[in-house]
Amino acid sequence: MGRTTTSAFLLSNRNDVTMQLRNPVLACFVIAATALSAPAQGRTIPAGDPQPILQIEAGGPTAFVTSLTFSPDGKRLYAAGFDKVVRVWNLNENTGRFELDPASYRIPIGPGIAGTINAIALSPDERWLAVGGQGIVRGSAGFRLPGLYLPKTGAYTEEMWLDEGTIYVFDTRTRLVRPLRGHLGPIWSLAFAPAFDGKPPLLVSTGRDRDMETASYKGSVRLWDVVQGELVAERTDMPNGTGTRPGLAAWHTGKELKQVRVGIAWEDGLLRVWDVASNRLMIAKDGWNGKRDGGYNNTAIWLPDARRLLTLSLRYPIDGQPAAMQIRQWSDDTNGPRETEVRSVTPTGVSAAMVPRALAPVSSQANGQIDQAAVVLLWKEQKDNTTVEDYYLYLRDLARDNFGGYLAYTRISVAGHLPALATSPKGKFIAVTGEHGRSIRLYSIQDLLRRKDKAQPQILRSIGQTFRFAAFVKKRPGTRARSERTTKLDRRRYAACSGSR
Repeated sequence: MGRTTTSAFLLSNRNDVTMQLRNPVLACFVIAATALSAPAQGRTIPAGDPQPILQIEAGGPTAFVTSLTFSPDGKRLYAAGFDKVVRVWNLNENTGRFELDPASYRIPIGPGIAGTINAIALSPDERWLAVGGQGIVRGSAGFRLPGLYLPKTGAYTEEMWLDEGTIYVFDTRTRLVRPLRGHLGPIWSLAFAPAFDGKPPLLVSTGRDRDMETASYKGSVRLWDVVQGELVAERTDMPNGTGTRPGLAAWHTGKELKQVRVGIAWEDGLLRVWDVASNRLMIAKDGWNGKRDGGYNNTAIWLPDARRLLTLSLRYPIDGQPAAMQIRQWSDDTNGPRETEVRSVTPTGVSAAMVPRALAPVSSQANGQIDQAAVVLLWKEQKDNTTVEDYYLYLRDLARDNFGGYLAYTRISVAGHLPALATSPKGKFIAVTGEHGRSIRLYSIQDLLRRKDKAQPQILRSIGQTFRFAAFVKKRPGTRARSERTTKLDRRRYAACSGSR
C-alpha cells in the first residue's frame, strides 16, 4: 500500500481558512466548512462534502502533472495536476536528491474533473502559494451523490461560475488559505510579479470566463493583491482558446500598486502586453510578418537584469523560407514590445517537424544571473508510415554574442499532455514532466551541460501503474474472454477511469 499523507481540516477563520496538520493516518480526510466567506468579493465559496473523503497517497503523481514551480532558492519543488493535490519535494543536500515532504496542500475536490489543478504559482519570498483549476461547484454531484448531471448551459448561476474559477492562496508559514473569486470559469495559468519594495505580492491569473449576458465564453486576465485578497484590475477581452495554457510574465514599471505590466502569450500568434496602470493592451508589431510573435506561442518569461521579455514560437513558411522555431527577445517600450533579438532554434540536419511547447529561465551558476533558457520541443517524425511524437529538452544560450545558441539537449519522453517545466534563478536543477505527464524528471543543470543526452535525471513518480482505461468484459458461454486489448467501442461503453481516478 502507498504512503499516507497528513490529513487537513479546513476551518473558517474570518476571511481565511486554517489548514491544521495531523499525524499521518491510513487515509487523508479533507473536510470543508459549510460557509467560508471570501475576502473582499463578498461572496461565499461552496460547501465541501460533510463526510470524510478517502484518498491514498501513492508517493508521487497519479495523473497528469500540469504545473511545476521551485522555491526561490531551488531547494523545494512544488507539483500539481489532475490528481488534485499539491505535493512538495525537499532537496537533501547530503545526497543531492529530492525527497517527498509528508505534508501536502489540498483544496476541495469532487468526482470527475472537479478539483483538478491547472496551475500553481509561488510568490518570490515563498510565503504565498496560489492554486487554480477546475473548482468544485455548489449543487453539483458529490462522491456520495452518483448519477447527478448538471448542465452548464442554462443551469449554472453566476455564483456557480465563480465557484469554478476560485483561486486558493495558501500562506505557507501559517497554513491559512483564502479564496480569490472573480473568474467566471476555470483557471488556466498563474504567475507572481517579482518582489518590489513597498508593494504587496501581486498575482496574475488567466482563465476562460462565461459571459452571462451573451451565454458565450471569453478569455480573461486579472491582477490580485494576495495579502488583502482583493482584485486590483482585470481585462475580459482575451482570446477564447479552449485548453490553452497562456504564458505569463509580469514586471513593475513604478512604485504605485498598478504600475505593472504583464506579457501574455495566448497561443494565437500575438504577443500582448497589458499595461495595468493605463489599462492599455499593446500588441507586438515587430514579429516575423510585421505583427505576430509566431505560431504555438504559449511561453513568456521576464529577464529582470536585461529588462527584456523572452518568447518562443514557430515561424511559419514565408517568402521561400522554411518553418523554423525562433526564440525572441523584446524590449519594454512605452508603446509596446519591440523585438531586439531573434534566433532560429530549429536543430540543423533534423527532418522532424518541431513545435515549441515550454520555456524557462536558467542560471548556469545558480547565482540569480539568467544566462540560459530551458526549452521543451515537440518532435513529429514519420517512421514506417506512423507519426512518432517525442518531447526533447534543450538548453539555449542567452549571451548576446551567441543568443539562442545550442548548449545541450536530451530526450524526455513520448509526447502526450502539454509538458510542465520549472527552474529557479538560484537553483541547480530543471524539472520537467515525462511519461505522458505522470512523472517528473529532475536534471542537474551542470550534469546536463556536461553529459548532454547522457545526463541521468532523478525521476519522481508514484508507486504502481496508472491506467487510462478500465473496462469490463462480459464472458459468453462457449467463448473466451479477451482482455489484452479494448476496441474504441468498448472504451466508450465501459470506460471507468481516465487519468486521475
